[in-house]
Amino acid sequence: MALRAVLMAAVTWAVVAAEADPAVLALDHVLAERWAAAGRALPAPCDDATFLRRASLDVTGALPAPAEVRAFLAERDPGKRAALVDRLLERDGAADRWAQRWGDVLCVKAEFPSNLWPNGVQAYHRWLRDSWRQGWSWERTLGGLLTANGSAFRDPPANFWRTGSDRSPARYAAQVLRVAWAAPAAGAAPGFTACFAQVRVKPSREWKEEIVWRERDAAWPATGAALAPARPDGAA
Repeated sequence: MALRAVLMAAVTWAVVAAEADPAVLALDHVLAERWAAAGRALPAPCDDATFLRRASLDVTGALPAPAEVRAFLAERDPGKRAALVDRLLERDGAADRWAQRWGDVLCVKAEFPSNLWPNGVQAYHRWLRDSWRQGWSWERTLGGLLTANGSAFRDPPANFWRTGSDRSPARYAAQVLRVAWAAPAAGAAPGFTACFAQVRVKPSREWKEEIVWRERDAAWPATGAALAPARPDGAA
């Protein structure tokens, strides 16, 4: 439901009267406040043809077929926009589009700056795509990334700990925020960054193979002192 609301708000700020989804209306309200704070006028609600084009490109990365355009424009159901988004989310193209999108965010590639094996990249991408097909959940996806254990081939989200050349606590915290809130790297509070201060990476005898482990008694690298972990907003 939350993802559907995001996509509805992404393609048009105004929702037809029959759209009673509170999540969509709440996002519209947030967008309206930010536009007002920036001194920008609210755009007029888009027409059906524009909505269909935007929704199709945003969700699946492809334009709608001519027959789909004609059918959508002829439809008189006031809830047809919400129904369209629901249909688009079920398409294979949506899984492909968003697996690619999150693959970019998570640096899923077998080249600099990532250090992943090609087989690991394939497994990681397949896991992202399957996560979408099974009903994307930010909580479940983040949980999979943070609790992955074992081989990066057999447990694909374990690749999260190996992407990028920067293995600092700040980098791991920033990656989590990008997935959870699409927040910039500077958005991680020190206490949240401290959650990753015990993560260590060491090489093995195999080329390009690394072992990610936890050093329980590790101190905060900046000061050498202990720092209590906190939530992303800094609250204990």
